[in-house]
Amino acid sequence: MHGLINRSIQNYFCANYGQRLWVEVASRAGLDFTEFEAMLTYSDHVTPAVLEAVCDVLDRPRAEVMEDVGTFLVAQPGYEAVRRLLRFGGVSFSDFLQSLDDLPDRTRLALSELHLPWVELREDPDG
Repeated sequence: MHGLINRSIQNYFCANYGQRLWVEVASRAGLDFTEFEAMLTYSDHVTPAVLEAVCDVLDRPRAEVMEDVGTFLVAQPGYEAVRRLLRFGGVSFSDFLQSLDDLPDRTRLALSELHLPWVELREDPDG
């Protein structure tokens, strides 16, 4: 996984819970380091291990943690580049959702080595 993804998880966690607790996350994830380099590529097992450790330390489900990471990325000062990238998705939320298929290609224009996971838009059966 691209280090930018891992670094974003680290930045979210440290901004909200502190560096001291992040060291515990890194240890639980089996990392032999505590700082991700944004432009490096890490083994595919690292990101799931880090997410599992974050969820364990916070005692929260992965879906909630990932939602908070996403909110952090689009709301936190210093992440204007992420917001600019997302703005290409359309003028409304509906347009944005319909354009998610294009997000990996748009991202590769800025970071050719970053491969985002496939995103699928599904109808909510309850709503």
